[in-house]
Amino acid sequence: MTKSTTPPFSDKLMMFHTRALSTGGIATYGGAIPNVLRHDLIPQFTRLTAELGKYGDKGAEIMIKHKWLEEQPSAANRDKLINHKTKK
Repeated sequence: MTKSTTPPFSDKLMMFHTRALSTGGIATYGGAIPNVLRHDLIPQFTRLTAELGKYGDKGAEIMIKHKWLEEQPSAANRDKLINHKTKK
């Protein structure tokens, strides 16, 4: 124990580790679904995978907000591209 009030690890590092753990959890549940012999567990694994996905999305939003992570690639806004071409 120390009397220090400064955290030993940065928020950025902790966020990256938390995000990595949630991604690992999704992979684990995804790998378990086709291999489980108890069919009553499949809906539970599916639900937990979806919950971890939402948790990971919130973490990504926090990381983007703090500029620790670039915004995820997304499809081009076709309507915006069409409107931009017609205005010229």
